[in-house]
Amino acid sequence: MSDHPDRAPEFDKQFRAWLSEGAIVYNETVINGLANAPQALLGLVKGAYTGKTVVRLGS
Repeated sequence: MSDHPDRAPEFDKQFRAWLSEGAIVYNETVINGLANAPQALLGLVKGAYTGKTVVRLGS
């Protein structure tokens, strides 16, 4: 993307379409609560998760 910043809006539109169509699927692990953040970090370092790992702080 950084090679073609002029095409960023076009890419954004197409990428969102692919996500909504299910053409692109990504893994996400959500850990609830700040108290669980240290455990989440250890799991991340150990390779326990694939994709994006998020610590949810609120509801």
